[in-house]
Amino acid sequence: MQETSHISDNDQRLVIRIGRTAIAFLTLQGQQVADYEETEMKGGISVAANLREWLKSHPQLSASHDQADILLLSPTLLVPSDEFDAEDAAPLYKYTFTGHDRDMVAHQAIAGHHAVVVFGIDKDLHTVLSDTFATCRWQPVCLPVWHHEGKQRGKDEKNSKRLYVYLHDGQADLFSFNGSHFKFSNTFEAIHAKDVLYYVLNAFTQQGMKASRDEVVLLGSMTNKQWLTQQMATYVGQVTVPDMSDPTMPLDLVFSIK
Repeated sequence: MQETSHISDNDQRLVIRIGRTAIAFLTLQGQQVADYEETEMKGGISVAANLREWLKSHPQLSASHDQADILLLSPTLLVPSDEFDAEDAAPLYKYTFTGHDRDMVAHQAIAGHHAVVVFGIDKDLHTVLSDTFATCRWQPVCLPVWHHEGKQRGKDEKNSKRLYVYLHDGQADLFSFNGSHFKFSNTFEAIHAKDVLYYVLNAFTQQGMKASRDEVVLLGSMTNKQWLTQQMATYVGQVTVPDMSDPTMPLDLVFSIK
């Protein structure tokens, strides 16, 4: 199965984000935010059941939009473009990530990075949204961040390397680039800042990065992020925390506007 998730420049857009504990929607007029709302999910029922109830309480969304861009928290598998085979995508994904046997498996080429991202969509989630919108364009939550940071990495990486850390939904997505290719990508649980510090420093070392030369870029948010930044700076000479213009919504949603 292939789902197209290219974000067009339509005048009006609806973006729905399904995270670990919250559902959010963003409506756009051009590149201007018309409305944004985030709701915590109820415990004890499935994500799909939460989504169905949430959509019933927001009838204006389906009434005003035939199409929705869906940002989904889902494990991701990166495959080099020249090694990708669509027929192998689903078996490879379900072999790599246990517990996703019922998922519909989607994939999307990552423009400019010579890679294809493979990700799973829960069948019940897919049914709920397909019943609501005529067209759903799916993508994993990290994709807008990859796109944005890939464009921002700049020419200075000829002499230094960057390890990006995107903190969101109780997890840390770590990734780095080698020119226009992904060099590294992995995801870890990020409930405790001490664990994140360990994971990041371990990945930094394993990639042969040098504390005196290379950089860690901390994106997103988590509890004790200030402590994490301070501790990271004792081991890595350059730790960058970009100043994002809208801290009220997840960074992937912020980057999906552009």
